[in-house]
Amino acid sequence: ERIKLGPFLVFSGVYVALIYPIVGMWHWGGGWLAERGFHDFAGSTIVHSVGGWGALAGVLLLGPRIGKYVMGGDGVTVVRPIMGHSMPLAAIGVFLLWF
Repeated sequence: ERIKLGPFLVFSGVYVALIYPIVGMWHWGGGWLAERGFHDFAGSTIVHSVGGWGALAGVLLLGPRIGKYVMGGDGVTVVRPIMGHSMPLAAIGVFLLWF
């Protein structure tokens, strides 16, 4: 619904091959962030911030979900709830994150 496999693979490949190494180089190996005293515990800041910025870029490019926002009869945008598809799968996901 939201993205096709081909563009996603291209985005992922470019991100892994170009963006992540450049941002990692800024800190690891004495980059400009390390020279300014930036401390990254076990690489978590670099890893999570690069992933977060990539997710933000993807969401901005994709836009809202199809059918989430519809124009009402009076010209006002109506937000339609999109219900979950499977409560058991959602519960399994929660347990996978917990354990």
